[in-house]
Amino acid sequence: MNRIFPCAAIAVFVFSGLYAVDRSRAESPVVSLRSNDLTTIVAGKARKFGRLVGDSVVAGFRKPQDAVEWTVVAPKADDYAVSVIFSSPHRHTMEIACGDSVVTAPSVMRTWEGRPFYWRQEFPGVLHLEPGENRIRFRLLDPVSEVRGDPRKVSIVGLASEFALYSIELGTPAARKAQRERAKAIRGDTSWMIEGKYGLFVHWSALSYPFRGDKPRAEWFQESVAMFDVKTFADAVERTGAAWVTFTATHKGFYWPGPNEALDA
Repeated sequence: MNRIFPCAAIAVFVFSGLYAVDRSRAESPVVSLRSNDLTTIVAGKARKFGRLVGDSVVAGFRKPQDAVEWTVVAPKADDYAVSVIFSSPHRHTMEIACGDSVVTAPSVMRTWEGRPFYWRQEFPGVLHLEPGENRIRFRLLDPVSEVRGDPRKVSIVGLASEFALYSIELGTPAARKAQRERAKAIRGDTSWMIEGKYGLFVHWSALSYPFRGDKPRAEWFQESVAMFDVKTFADAVERTGAAWVTFTATHKGFYWPGPNEALDA
């Protein structure tokens, strides 16, 4: 029997186009850390020091004084494991500090072509936070002082020409262990895919262009959803010999090819 599965191809972080000019040096919003889970904060939410730019992804690290700072509220005094998501064509020494508690790590270099264009790195050791408000600061101890190009025009589609910080992740070691255990518990059984040997992935969204005419993509998308003939599609799949079909339900922009109670609420 043919099996059809919806699949959501959702990027963890959605950024648009190019880095925007930073228009504010105001205090960063206060973020409350979860006591039993990981908390991820985008770099653009941090207060910027020096000549850093970026409303979502932060770039422009030229001197050790260039830094970003988040204000977080810890529910109690505890040690927190720290990770960052970034991209960089050069190796740097990264530092994250909160008061006298400091962790450092050499940045991992990219060793592959194509996606992903950014990667996650866990720091060794832990960062100690006190109960209540804490200020966490990130900087490069050895930034590249001379970088060609404007950091405001570093595209996220492709490896950045300089160090670019996307986000920071904080969580107690116990929370990180619990996350790994949850991931194992909900891991799906994919034996049906292996046993089926051959299947089809259909990647289609509101960003797809129409086959004919010059209608706007969103208008064509809605019309195509109404025109979709399930029986004709299933018959065509059966003729290919595919054992299963997976639809990409959404990609980047959250436009779903059908009603969705959670999003429509």
